[in-house]
Amino acid sequence: MITLRRFIRLLRGQHRAYLSLVGAWTLLRIGTLAVGLLLQRVFDVISGEGRAGLNPWSVIAAIGGIEAARQTIQFTAVISRLEPGIVFRTKALLRDQLLTARLRAPAGHADDGQVLTTMGNDVEEVSTFAAWSPANIARWLFAVAAIVILITVDVVLGSAVLLLLLLLAVVVRLLHGRYRTYRHAGVAATARVRGGLRDAVAGVAVIQAAHAEEHVRAHLFRLGQARRQAAVVEETYGSLQQNIVANVAPLGTGLVLLVAAQGLRDGTLTVGDIALFGYYLQMLTEALASLGMLVVRLQRLGISLDRMYRSSPDGLVGRRVDLAAEQPSGPPPGADPPPAGELRELTVRSLSYRAGEGGPQVTGVSFTVTPGSLTVVTGRVGAGKTTLLRALLGLVGPVEGEILWNGRAIPPDALAPPRCAYVPQVPRLFTGTLRDNILLGVSGTGADLARVVRLARLEADLETMPQGLGTSIGPGGLRLSGGQLQRVAIARALVRRPAIVVLDDGSSALDGRTEGELFDELRRDGATVVAVSHRRRLLESADRIVLLEQGAMTGSGSLAQLLAGSPVMRSLWAGHAEPRA
Repeated sequence: MITLRRFIRLLRGQHRAYLSLVGAWTLLRIGTLAVGLLLQRVFDVISGEGRAGLNPWSVIAAIGGIEAARQTIQFTAVISRLEPGIVFRTKALLRDQLLTARLRAPAGHADDGQVLTTMGNDVEEVSTFAAWSPANIARWLFAVAAIVILITVDVVLGSAVLLLLLLLAVVVRLLHGRYRTYRHAGVAATARVRGGLRDAVAGVAVIQAAHAEEHVRAHLFRLGQARRQAAVVEETYGSLQQNIVANVAPLGTGLVLLVAAQGLRDGTLTVGDIALFGYYLQMLTEALASLGMLVVRLQRLGISLDRMYRSSPDGLVGRRVDLAAEQPSGPPPGADPPPAGELRELTVRSLSYRAGEGGPQVTGVSFTVTPGSLTVVTGRVGAGKTTLLRALLGLVGPVEGEILWNGRAIPPDALAPPRCAYVPQVPRLFTGTLRDNILLGVSGTGADLARVVRLARLEADLETMPQGLGTSIGPGGLRLSGGQLQRVAIARALVRRPAIVVLDDGSSALDGRTEGELFDELRRDGATVVAVSHRRRLLESADRIVLLEQGAMTGSGSLAQLLAGSPVMRSLWAGHAEPRA
């Protein structure tokens, strides 16, 4: 029942379209019921058992008219308009809700393979069910009405048909649990294949440099083989369910007709009654045969909905959407972020995060950031520097502790533009121009772009590019160096005019002179910076250094204070252990 409740919740905002489709299919099935009753009259008249004065040609003409109307409605409205409409609306709504949920979730909430599978296969499964289920609702409404009519004609035969339906329901229930297990395994295997392919494509340069092509190929082959085996088991068992139902249905129909033949000999049934039973049983057989597919689809639907709701714990999936609204609620995509107020002080108190057993962690980190200051986070390899920044910005979670903006507590995910802008260790640029990658949807004047180009020390690089900021990057475009990549990402952060710029070793690919010029420009511009670094120049110019060791803060203060009181800091400064973020 939880699957059906979740599915009904997904229909919010388009319930009229769904009910229209159910109504259209129900109207078509009512026509089928009427045709069966008219056939009964025709055969009774032909056999001489019908009412006197009934013209068989009039009944035949009525049958032809009903069938013509049914076909017209089915092919001009149902198949061509109503079903495609609900499929594409459901896909669009679900993908919008899933993408919104993914963007709001912590960065490590789900891997890319799972996200692609959910937004691809799972959305397809739900949208297909949304268009397929109305026909089956109408089919089973027809089955109930047909059984009632058959029972009024002959209680024994009608009851036999009802018992056949109940028998099939029991058989399907017995097969239900195992298929869910196989379906879960198949979906998980597909997600692993997609994740592996994405990692292989993203890491081509690393794979080639390490001469690991054969190893990666073998790994992908193993993932593919595991997926193939899971898919074969799932499809085999699903087909078994459908075939059991499909074969039981005609066998049961044959038994019912044998019983009907006895009634014809006894005179308790007319030729028209037999025609009615034969016609309805054909339609009931379709309903019985569809039961196997219905069960398989319901199981797949339940698994797909489970994955969607797990990926959106805050209830975005299934929220009501007004499809008739001309303008979406909230700011349009790419709108400039709202002002956050001037920074007076950012205070972090006892910030802690642990990513499961054996995962990265930070424990009890506290520090204060003031306007125009440079705060450097440093430590040995694996000390938790990157984890600290990600926990501070709400990119992982849940976190413990307090984050105060100007004395007021805020959640970590509130540290987004215009409060904070983040440059990760390996920035991601998109296919397009440099201008598009820097602005990334926000409005910006020529003066804004000139300012961030100057601050990010990109002026000399742009002079060597014939099209300047209009230069295309990505496939078929310019390939940027590591230092250029980092500086474009820094420009993208600065164009949002954040109160704090957070750099996770964001200048590691720069030479010492360029890095010095970059931070000198930022200091002259009055930027407030929190950076992960081990560079001596930054440590010397830092207003505050936060020293981490195994996820815990072992010191905080100026370079002179830490060198005087921390053996770890003296070791790092002397170069005995050179940390990296």
